[in-house]
Amino acid sequence: NETCTSGKFGEGCMFHCSQTCKISGNYICDNVNGTCLNGCQDGYLSSMCNLSCDPGKYGSDCAFNCSQFCARDGSNISNCYITNGTCQNGCLSGYGGAKCDTTCPVGKFGEDCASSCSQFCVLNKNISECNNVDGKCPCQIGYEAPWCNKSCEAGKYGQHCSSICSTHCSINSTACYPTTGACIQGCQSGYEEPLCQSIIDDNSPSSPAGAIAGAVIGVIAAIVIIAIIAIILWRRRKAKPGENRNGSNFSLISKNSGGSNPETALNTRKNNQKESKLNESRNFDASNDQVYCNVLPDLSPTIIKLKDLAIFLTSHNTSFYQEQFSTIPTNNEATTETAQKPENKIKNRYKNIWPYDHSRVHLISSDKHSQGDYVNASHIQGYNGQESFIASQGPTERTLEDFIRMIWEQKTEEVVMLTNLVENGKKKCERYWPEDGEMKVGEITVELTTTQVFADYTIRRLKLRKDRQSDHSVTHFHFTAWPDLDVPLTPWSLVDFEQRVASYPTSKPIVVHCSAGVGRTGTFIALRNIIKQAEDKGYLDIFSTVQKLRYDRINMVQTSTQYGFLHRAAQVAILCMGTTVTSNDRQQRISYLDKTSQTGLTNMEQEFKMICNLKNDDEDDKEKNEYVNDASNVYQNSQNMNRQKNRLSNIIPKLLYAPVLQCETDYLGDYINAVFVQSFRKQNQQFLTA
Repeated sequence: NETCTSGKFGEGCMFHCSQTCKISGNYICDNVNGTCLNGCQDGYLSSMCNLSCDPGKYGSDCAFNCSQFCARDGSNISNCYITNGTCQNGCLSGYGGAKCDTTCPVGKFGEDCASSCSQFCVLNKNISECNNVDGKCPCQIGYEAPWCNKSCEAGKYGQHCSSICSTHCSINSTACYPTTGACIQGCQSGYEEPLCQSIIDDNSPSSPAGAIAGAVIGVIAAIVIIAIIAIILWRRRKAKPGENRNGSNFSLISKNSGGSNPETALNTRKNNQKESKLNESRNFDASNDQVYCNVLPDLSPTIIKLKDLAIFLTSHNTSFYQEQFSTIPTNNEATTETAQKPENKIKNRYKNIWPYDHSRVHLISSDKHSQGDYVNASHIQGYNGQESFIASQGPTERTLEDFIRMIWEQKTEEVVMLTNLVENGKKKCERYWPEDGEMKVGEITVELTTTQVFADYTIRRLKLRKDRQSDHSVTHFHFTAWPDLDVPLTPWSLVDFEQRVASYPTSKPIVVHCSAGVGRTGTFIALRNIIKQAEDKGYLDIFSTVQKLRYDRINMVQTSTQYGFLHRAAQVAILCMGTTVTSNDRQQRISYLDKTSQTGLTNMEQEFKMICNLKNDDEDDKEKNEYVNDASNVYQNSQNMNRQKNRLSNIIPKLLYAPVLQCETDYLGDYINAVFVQSFRKQNQQFLTA
């Protein structure tokens, strides 16, 4: 007749209470019939708590429904764990959270809310907003629905790409900017820029009649001005020298005072005021015969219109870029106090590359991170605020954890790497991703999920995890064909890489780094901003673009060679605008290329003609390619046996790309008229020969 001990029941206390009974004190179930005394744990039913919730139910007494946004199995029922409601198979597209009960935040969509809305969706508080399920959205002007991830196809522009480019664009290109409709290469003769839709008015100043009228008006204006000057001189002779009607001393600006220069005129005016001891607040009477007018500033002298870009490149050489590069101002007012603190100096890879205080990235300080908030990285503004960047030095062994923390805290979705880990035997960057599987960096685990290797770059997908927080996905773009303090052999490879990065829109800061985070990093960011400016304005200003970058980080675009390369890369990038198509759109693209324009050429022939007109990549880079030119001269030398191997005298390989034969005799030589050509995925994969 003894009572069963806690946890047992029945005759002879042979049975155990259900493990799913709630436990409270020493009593779990009735010692006679096993009924749970305190009810059931979450997810279970019946008096003995031996029945689990039906599919689609969870919680206390199975009173709650699983989220309708849990991913379904074959039974088409939302399945979740019966205890806490966590969805067993993840969420339907567009929803997140353990219970899939929250929609994706603004700017995100898709499975696990892992995809970002296109940056060209209509903005909501400066964040791209799209359908949380499929990412479709209303587009900004110049981009195609439904995902707004590509600009209007060639020949179209405007809202919904519903407008057609003018048929009077330049004969060299019928394309126009997808946002404004302005013709990329200007207008045919007789039509007004930028849209090239209106015929120039014969009475306008640009027409012959307008020019004649303008000349007549100019002569009349000159006569009037001479008359006014004569009257002024006559009145001055009547008055006492140096005295006006108020009795104050006043001097007119002389011919040699630099009156045509607003700055010089202003300085002269100040000096005259000092000499005459005039009070700065005194108002001058109109009888002083002074003429006041606003001087409108000219457009920046470094602006290059797109229609003039090809001529600009062919008429300027290396010495021009060197001279102009040397005049780009630096931000002498910026301070670097934080970077120069003793505890932070050891985190700088180079002694002379520091982030400015006003633009540096701040890490989040905590008890676990007693090393402060410093990392050698700077916030950089994209063109017109459309994008934001973080220019960073490549992580060292000492700063590896800080670098990964920065990516995590800034919620970065894209990292652009422009250096190899080792170059010329020197370590340029610490590897911050695993070669396979995963690696632990401080509190954060970095997992490599996929790798795609191409000829000049590699794309990796990384997944970052920390504690019990949601995983964070990062796309890692690694350009592998850029030598330190130099430039790629051809702008085509970098433009192809830039277009690949641009095809992954993001609303978060893009981390860009090389080794120091200034030369190659600055060149890449400058190229992105230049392309945006060209699309928006129809011109580019590389000088001012670099100057603005240097306001936020020292030495952005580090050498004159990189500065000159930017101009050539911009030309290639502009030529490639609107030519990248998906496999789904290839037939539409082919149809467009087959169409004949008013010039009598097909669009394909026109594009090919523009490619042929591109400036040679190394035409003016004599120092780097001196041996190539010398070799070409040798090949063409009538006394050299190599000339006999050339089928055509004007088709000669560049030494940089030429294979070298292994020959047993000097007579045969090592020359062949052939060049290596890379495939889509490998360097020197095939070669071409005559």
